[in-house]
Amino acid sequence: MYRCRVGAWGPGVFQNDDAADLRDGWRGLIRAGFDPREAGRRLVDTFGLSEESDQAPMWLALADLLWRAGRLGHEIRRRALKLIRDGAALDGWEGRSLGGRKRALSELGERLRSAMPAPVRSRPSHPCDWKRGELIVWRLIDDGSAVLRVVAFDKRWGGGGSPVVELVGAGRPGDEIDFRHLGGGDARRATNSLKLTTGRLWRDTRFKIGVFEAGDYNPRRLRRIKSLSPRRRDAGSKGQPIGVRWTGLDGFLLRGFDLPWSPGTILRVPGGASPTWLVVVDMVSASKLPAIVCEVLDWHDSRDPAPDILRTLDVHRTTDTVSLVRARVVDPRNRKSIARMKQHLGVRGVDERVPFRMTLLGYAPTGIEVVGRRRVVAPTSGSNVYEWEDLSTVVNRLTGAIVASPGIAPATG
Repeated sequence: MYRCRVGAWGPGVFQNDDAADLRDGWRGLIRAGFDPREAGRRLVDTFGLSEESDQAPMWLALADLLWRAGRLGHEIRRRALKLIRDGAALDGWEGRSLGGRKRALSELGERLRSAMPAPVRSRPSHPCDWKRGELIVWRLIDDGSAVLRVVAFDKRWGGGGSPVVELVGAGRPGDEIDFRHLGGGDARRATNSLKLTTGRLWRDTRFKIGVFEAGDYNPRRLRRIKSLSPRRRDAGSKGQPIGVRWTGLDGFLLRGFDLPWSPGTILRVPGGASPTWLVVVDMVSASKLPAIVCEVLDWHDSRDPAPDILRTLDVHRTTDTVSLVRARVVDPRNRKSIARMKQHLGVRGVDERVPFRMTLLGYAPTGIEVVGRRRVVAPTSGSNVYEWEDLSTVVNRLTGAIVASPGIAPATG
C-alpha cells in the first residue's frame, strides 16, 4: 500500500503544499531584501504557526531554509528536531511512502544538528532599481501622468532600498510634458493635509514607496526617464517622508495632490442610451490597475442636466440605513458604534439611505468630462467591482431600464 499525507506528492521536506507555500513566501521576502531571521519571523506570523501537529511540514521547511541561510536560531531548531523525534512529522504517512519519509526526516535532522554554513547576505532583487535623480512617469486612471523625481533611498523601510520621491509635474491625457527642466525644478507640496496613523498631519513634498510590494504594480504603468537637467544640490526637506504602499499610490496622489480627480468631482461618462454622471469618492488600486470608488447621480435622461440641477441631484441609494444594517447584526459584539457605522456606510445621518457605490477598475474611457463638484462622505468599506465597459449595464439595472446600450470603449494599455 502506498499512501502519503494529504497535499503531498513526495516524502521530501518541500514536496507538499504547505512547505511549498512557505518557501514561496520566503523567496519573496529574501528577494525584497529582508534579513533571513526577519523573514522567518514574518512567515511565522503570516502562516500563524503554532503547536498544532498539522503544521509540522511548515516548521520543518522553515528550519531547513534558515539553516541553509546560516540563520537558524535555537528555538526553531529545537522545535523541528522535536517534531522529528516525537513522530509528529510522520502523521498521515503509511505503507511504502513511510520509509521514504523517515529517510527524508533523518537527513533533515542530521543537517539541523550539524554546523551551519556561513550566513547568506541578502541582496535585494526587487524590480525597483530606480536611480537618484531619475524621473518616473506614473500613468493615472484618466490616462494622464504624474511625474516623480527620485531624491533618496530609505534602506530601513519596505524591505530595503525604498525610493524617496517628490511630485514635480503632472499632465492631462494627451499632454506633451517637457521633462528637460523637471529634474531640477521645485517639488510640489501636497495640496491637502493628510492625517497619519500617528494622528499628526502631513503636508509636505516627499514620500517613499514600499519596494516589498513592487510586484503589485503593472510595469506598463510607468516610464523611466533619465534626468535631462543638471542635478541640483538638494537642500532636503524639514519633514520626514511618509510611507506609501504601491497599492495605495493612486489614492495617495488623489487625496494629497488632487490627481487626477479630487473627491467630490462629478464626471460625465459618454456611452449607452444616455451619458452617466459619476461622483468620485475615492481612488484605489486593484489587480495592479487604478480604480475609482464612485456614486451614480440619479439623472438618466439623454439630455444633460442644467448646472443648477446638477448641483441638487441626489445619488442612487439603497434601501439600507444605519438602523437597518445594525439590526441585522445578531451578535452585539460585532456591532460598530453609530459613528463608525455612519462612516462605514458613507452617510451623515442614522436614517439616511446608503448611497450605492461601485469600484470601476482600469483606465477610464476617452471622452470623460469634469462637469462639477459636490460633497461626499468617504466610506471605510469596499464596494462592488466592475469593469468600465459594464457601466451602462449596471446603471440600466439600477434604474430598471431595458434599453440595450452599446457600452463604452475603455482606453487601451
